[in-house]
Amino acid sequence: MKDLYAKLSPNKFKALSIACCASGDIAVAVYLYFKFAVYENFIVPMRQAFDIATQANPTFPMQLSPALEMELFGLIRNTVIASIALVFVIHGLIYLGFWLHKGFSYYYVKMLAWLGPVFCLLLWLPAIGAGDWPMMYFFIQMFLFLFVAVGLKYFPLKDLIEETKES
Repeated sequence: MKDLYAKLSPNKFKALSIACCASGDIAVAVYLYFKFAVYENFIVPMRQAFDIATQANPTFPMQLSPALEMELFGLIRNTVIASIALVFVIHGLIYLGFWLHKGFSYYYVKMLAWLGPVFCLLLWLPAIGAGDWPMMYFFIQMFLFLFVAVGLKYFPLKDLIEETKES
């Protein structure tokens, strides 16, 4: 592993780190969108929740009107899309700060690189039994995060600043 990182310049490592972390952002965004912002994935749990509410309180409306279903779905979808966009903007600024050697950004990427594999594992394990092949990407993403996490040990912040100034 040490040889791999020794062959990388600080700028190449930073670019690869940003690409690896950004691919994780994209994977999570796609997962969240298809989990919460697709009508078929929304309506079944919503109807189950209304059935439970009806059993608990018989005066509760028996069914959702189609108009209310669409309004609720639109609200959920727009909230998911806005949340994903906000995360992309925030992470974009953090990655820019990482490129520019800002301490907070460096430590944020470091935290992301160490916590990312844990969350990827938690998303990937249930997919094994379910045969959910698109979710298997999180297995690959786990190693991309680990590449960054281990690499940050070889490229501490002060060394990145000094080596970049020299080149």
